[in-house]
Amino acid sequence: MGDRVAVPTIVAVLGCIALVVVLSTRADLLVQVTAATTTTPVLIVPATAIATRADGTTFVQVLTGGTDHRDVAVVTGAAADGQVQVTASTPGELRTGDEVLVGSS
Repeated sequence: MGDRVAVPTIVAVLGCIALVVVLSTRADLLVQVTAATTTTPVLIVPATAIATRADGTTFVQVLTGGTDHRDVAVVTGAAADGQVQVTASTPGELRTGDEVLVGSS
């Protein structure tokens, strides 16, 4: 069993997730590839905060005080740069500013 860490304010509003790839050692050449975009702000969490049950449902663990937490079922969306878009299966269960656990459970 690995250590688990609470990440403060990890649910954030994001309008575009982008991936930057450098294809040359020349300092004046940079190519930006958009890996995922959204037309409205979305909630994102680190990919390591997402867990999957045997039945295939995905969830994050949200701190509720001290070391207590609750599982919140989520649907995943766009992913880039170690961050994944999430939507709570039950509206209102996950909000900007919630603290989610990352690491082994």
